[in-house]
Amino acid sequence: MMKIYIDFKSPLFYLAYKPTLALIEKHGIVPEWIPFRSIQEPMPPRLAEETKTETHFRIRAEARQNNHLMYAEYQKLPMTFPSEPGETNLALAALLHLQDDPGDFIQAALEAYWVKNADLNSFEVVSGILSGIGIDPSQCDFSSYLTELEAIQKDAWDGGAVEAPAYVIGGQVFIGREHLPWIESLIVSQKTEIHAHSE
Repeated sequence: MMKIYIDFKSPLFYLAYKPTLALIEKHGIVPEWIPFRSIQEPMPPRLAEETKTETHFRIRAEARQNNHLMYAEYQKLPMTFPSEPGETNLALAALLHLQDDPGDFIQAALEAYWVKNADLNSFEVVSGILSGIGIDPSQCDFSSYLTELEAIQKDAWDGGAVEAPAYVIGGQVFIGREHLPWIESLIVSQKTEIHAHSE
């Protein structure tokens, strides 16, 4: 079992989703997708007069965003950064309602945020996404799931998951898609060990 902490507004998760799915499908893994509220800062504006610190901070933020866009283009993913990151709490709460088969919702929510810049903290928007994949939003107890989200967030931080995506496998926590090759080696090692014990 592999736990994957995700947030729809995280550019790192958006870019990691396709390669993560490829890894999952390749090895027949059934992951546990866990909602996580990541912290995303808005792009700092260019000021008429900036301190060296402000300039450095802005240039680094611009470079980071450009790097994300470059990787999106490489994956042939449409990616438009919203002017403000906003919150995704309601969409994350809905994810808890769909733990048996969340794939369609994850894909639809990512497209809503990164292609349409939709507000994933809007009941109307999230309900529309649920309806669009054939889920009755009235069956989703958003209030209780939002409360559960708070507890999950604390457990995530306590366990070392401080960004999305975070992968937890074999008791180890990996932050970011750059660790997918290492994660794959652990998966192969685990499968080999299980096979050896079964003989």
